[in-house]
Amino acid sequence: MVNSKRLLLIIGWVNVVAALLLFQAFCGLMAICMGIVLKKDYQAPCKNDQEP
Repeated sequence: MVNSKRLLLIIGWVNVVAALLLFQAFCGLMAICMGIVLKKDYQAPCKNDQEP
């Protein structure tokens, strides 16, 4: 039988590692999405750029 204290410790560390990995993946995904949006915004033709 598994010691309950050891089981809680293992589950706790698994949660910590999962939170760190998922948070990094989430931040990376957000950075990629923001980069795509900014790239599209800067590549769009601007009315103020045209000379009179």
